[in-house]
Amino acid sequence: MGSVEDMRNLAQGLVDSYEMRVKTVSALMKETAELLKKFRLEQEEMVAELRNTLAKAESLRKKDFDSMMKGIQTQQIEREERVAHMVEKFQREQEEMVAELRRILTESGCVKPERLANLKAAISVQERKREREVAQVLRDFHREQEELNTALRGLLSKGESVRIKDFKAVVKALEIQRKGRDSEVGKILEEFGRVCEEVSAKWQKVMVT
Repeated sequence: MGSVEDMRNLAQGLVDSYEMRVKTVSALMKETAELLKKFRLEQEEMVAELRNTLAKAESLRKKDFDSMMKGIQTQQIEREERVAHMVEKFQREQEEMVAELRRILTESGCVKPERLANLKAAISVQERKREREVAQVLRDFHREQEELNTALRGLLSKGESVRIKDFKAVVKALEIQRKGRDSEVGKILEEFGRVCEEVSAKWQKVMVT
C-alpha cells in the first residue's frame, strides 16, 4: 500500500488537516458563544428599562418584576454556562487528540495500514457528529436569545402603555417554549457525552494498533 515514508506522509497530512479543522471549528464556536454572551448583556439593559417602565406605568414593584423574570434569567445564565463548558470540552479534547496523534506518529517506526485506517475512521464520522451536536446546541441557544430579545423589544415599543398582563403573557410564552426545548437540549448533551466516550475508545484503538 505504498512505502513507509508515503504512509507516514499520508498520516501526517491527515493529522495536519484535522488540526486545521479543529482550530477553525473551535474559533467559530467561541465566536458564537461570545456573541450569545453579548446578547445577554443587551437583554439585561432591556430588562432594566422594562422594569422601570412597568414600575412607572403600572406601579409594578421591582421585586415582583424580578420574581417573574427570575426563571427566564436563571435559565439563560445556566444555558450559557452549559454551552461554554461544552465548547471548552470540545476544543480541549480535540487538541489533546491532535497532540496524541503527533506523539504516536513521532514515536512509531512505521505507520501500519491498519493504523492508518483506524486513524481515518476516528477522525471522520464520529468527530463530525460531535461538531454537529455542539452546533445544534449553539443554534438552539441563539434562537432562545433572539426570541427573548424580540419579546423585550415588543414590550418596550409600547412605551408607558405597556401593561402587566402583556408582560405576564410574554413570560409565560417564553417559559413554555423553553420547557419544550430543554428536553431536546438534554438529549443532545447526553448524546454528546456518549459520542465522546466512543471517540475516546477509537483513539485508544489507534494507539495500540
